[in-house]
Amino acid sequence: MHRSARISSILALLVISVVAAPVALAQDADATPSAGHPLVGTWLVDTNADDSNDPPARVVLGADGSLLQVQLGRVALGAWEPTGDQTGALTVAAEVADADGAVTTFIVRASLEASEDSQSWTAQATAEYIGPDGVSSGQLVSTPATGTRIAVEPMSPAPSPGA
Repeated sequence: MHRSARISSILALLVISVVAAPVALAQDADATPSAGHPLVGTWLVDTNADDSNDPPARVVLGADGSLLQVQLGRVALGAWEPTGDQTGALTVAAEVADADGAVTTFIVRASLEASEDSQSWTAQATAEYIGPDGVSSGQLVSTPATGTRIAVEPMSPAPSPGA
């Protein structure tokens, strides 16, 4: 696929998502209890800053209480809610298959606190593993996490052909 065709395809998907978003939101006007909360947004989340082999995740905290996390091609879904003007709580779950195909469910529960400028947050989280046999590890020790808001950045001019 040519570069211009790929760009056109991406732009078409963006237009469709922008046009479809108001329709989805209009279905349930009361589904935005967190609108305006400083934790609503898209975040770069690091749960293990000391390990360069464990890259940060991308996490979206929606105004409707939804949570979407993507990390290394894995997707996790969950929910979050405000617990105060600058704080919130979340639960997120993902399934992870081992080499034999056995699936373990990984559940994270966390409490978050937004910074004064709402551009970052800190959290304490617990993890729970539920094995293929249904046996739970229970909530394991508290782990710190940080989130940094992903902001819109200006586009740089494209390099000229042959440069």
